Amino acid sequence: MAAGNAKPGLRVFGDRSGFGSFCILSLCHSLGLDADFLGTAAHPALTVHPDQRPCLCLPETAIGGLRAIIQYLITANPKQASKTFPLSIPPTRNESPNGPQGAAPSYWKEQQWVDWVLFTLQPALAGLDKSRILDLLESLEAAFATTGARSLCGGPASLSDMLLYATFRFHRWGALGGGALAMPDFPLLSKALLETEKAFSGAFSAAAAMSPPPPPGPQLLTRTHLCVSPGGAANSTGTLKHAAERPPYYITTAIAYTNGTPHMGHAYEYLAADALARYHRLAGFNVKYVTGTDEHGMKIADAAANAGVPTQQFVDAHAAEFVELLRKLNSSHDQFVRTSSDEHKAVSQWLWKACRDKGDIYLGTYSGWYNRREEAFVSERDAKATDFKDPVTNKPLERMQEESYFFKMGRYQERLIEHIKSHPGFVAPVEKENEILRRLQEPLHDLSCSRASFTWGVPVPDDERHVMYVWFDALTNYLTGLNPLVSGSPEFRSLWPASLHLIGKDIIWFHCVIWPCMLMSAGLPLPKRVFAHGFVLGPEGEKMSKSLGNVVLPEDALAVCPADSFRFFLLRDARYGCDMRFDMSAMRATHNNELANTIGNLLQRLVGLTAKFCGGKVPPRNSAVPPRHPPFDLALLTAEVADAFRETALREALELPLQAVRDLNKFLTDTAPWACKDEERRQEDIRLCLECLYTLAHFLEPFLPEAMSTVFKQFNTKPKLIHELSPWMENLAPGTPIDPPEKASPVLFTTAYAARPAALM
Repeated sequence: MAAGNAKPGLRVFGDRSGFGSFCILSLCHSLGLDADFLGTAAHPALTVHPDQRPCLCLPETAIGGLRAIIQYLITANPKQASKTFPLSIPPTRNESPNGPQGAAPSYWKEQQWVDWVLFTLQPALAGLDKSRILDLLESLEAAFATTGARSLCGGPASLSDMLLYATFRFHRWGALGGGALAMPDFPLLSKALLETEKAFSGAFSAAAAMSPPPPPGPQLLTRTHLCVSPGGAANSTGTLKHAAERPPYYITTAIAYTNGTPHMGHAYEYLAADALARYHRLAGFNVKYVTGTDEHGMKIADAAANAGVPTQQFVDAHAAEFVELLRKLNSSHDQFVRTSSDEHKAVSQWLWKACRDKGDIYLGTYSGWYNRREEAFVSERDAKATDFKDPVTNKPLERMQEESYFFKMGRYQERLIEHIKSHPGFVAPVEKENEILRRLQEPLHDLSCSRASFTWGVPVPDDERHVMYVWFDALTNYLTGLNPLVSGSPEFRSLWPASLHLIGKDIIWFHCVIWPCMLMSAGLPLPKRVFAHGFVLGPEGEKMSKSLGNVVLPEDALAVCPADSFRFFLLRDARYGCDMRFDMSAMRATHNNELANTIGNLLQRLVGLTAKFCGGKVPPRNSAVPPRHPPFDLALLTAEVADAFRETALREALELPLQAVRDLNKFLTDTAPWACKDEERRQEDIRLCLECLYTLAHFLEPFLPEAMSTVFKQFNTKPKLIHELSPWMENLAPGTPIDPPEKASPVLFTTAYAARPAALM
């Protein structure tokens, strides 16, 4: 955000909601100031953490609080402010009895509106008092009707109008988004907001690029919706749109190689992808989650021969093991692709022809080193660097020479580098992006993409002496999952490019270099994001190995603990992109401390209170009882969870609702409805706590699908889309039975699962 008269050194630390950041950045752009937005990281000069208010950092000091920052920016830049916001410039003081000169009345009126928007309207919209919100909207509509103007002070839109617009833009429950108004009951206010949007379109666009406003929700600000009904839960105004009308989210895992049984790394990747898929379904996306098995290559053929069984029978047996693991993990995947299927072979040949027709595949001869474990040729330099041995198994590399087709990968090197640099997050974490860019400093050689020394693979089109290189075949599974050869290819057209390829960190070269080059050659868009996760290690941080006796297979863990507990531990313990340690005793402790003692205990307390004081049913909303603020901000939680999932930060996405559960536990203890003498107050507090737990179950569902499904059944209320949840905590219909504890999920109430076998000690 640069300008000719920029003041150097302006740095903006945002508030958690993003509202203050958006206001400051819009104002800076309007005043021609250059400001760097640094997120919500704490700053040592702050006395209040930016979670609560924004901060403007100058070269020698820092200013905290939105109102103070606005005042500073206006008064420190009077020349530009007088052009853009003339009503906000303090009047010249006049010592005569006549008082301030010139536009003083307009200035004070503007200041009153600024304070009213910041300290009256904005907090009200973030609260639960619908009557208060309705009164304020009515007063705004009346103000515009009285003046006949489309700005708060009359005349051109000014600072107060900018703040008014930002307030509604950050009202997460549906008022305004991208220029589309959803306030038909307040037409004058709507017109004024549109005028302001036009007047400051450049400033708002620049601010939104750095501090994006949340998407609009379906809770319309209408008089009907804001009407306080003494009995009923709010009916959601949102509707589940047809898949074609919902934003796409296509997620894939790496497909598992069928030369062995599933290991802990497979389980982690399946669970991480499943959590992402489940969240995005609840967030209203059109989701497809695809996984599968990689069943071709020399290594598979050799393993089948050593086992004395036909190769197809060999891969069928191993593929069934992965399907069974997914079943035990309660995976919600939509399709399981097997590369030995006829459908996949057809798609692989289709992609090959597209690259060949582009002139990017030619026939030649390969001579060099071959790594049988990775089924990849190794350059002379790389082979020499590892003493001509496999760096993992220490087995000697093989010297090979054979006829091969080659893919002109180097043709796309510069284009790929530019794509990575211009699309932050395409390769994640950033350490992996840097690793790829470092390797791309060396020239890309043409890729040997076929084999003629064995037959177990996808035949090369028009030359069945060759089968495709296993990675050329395997990577194509991501297209197979969308059925691109089906007439009209509706899935492929609506869901490609993939939103996320979730892979292990050891195969980033194939996914971030070879695969993008193949897609560029075929004229297809690149995936939006490739995220490389770490490995699952033993309890002491060592690699799991049979020789060390520390191997724990997923089936071992699932034999002694619930699938939800296994999922919860893996996803909570793995840090962003890092390796994680797997320890059965640590998993048991996590199960007891978080599932049983935190979530389960809260549910048990609430169900017991409802049975004792409310007849086992959801109490009606009592508008005569002053509403309490819930112990968490639903709008903020929604935004922060969305951010965490967008960044593939699953540990953080889980910790956010988990902390809200802890806060709800404390809230229940502090309000102590069991000790309250006011019957109406007690019932309203219990109702609010039930609402809070029902709401939080949506955010926990991706991590505890079985347990949260039981919670929804126990509350006799189906889950909603997240943006359909009532911000006024009116989701549960009065009189809805809350089932007794004996119907609750054992995952939540068992404080210790079965003793593990001695082999796992």
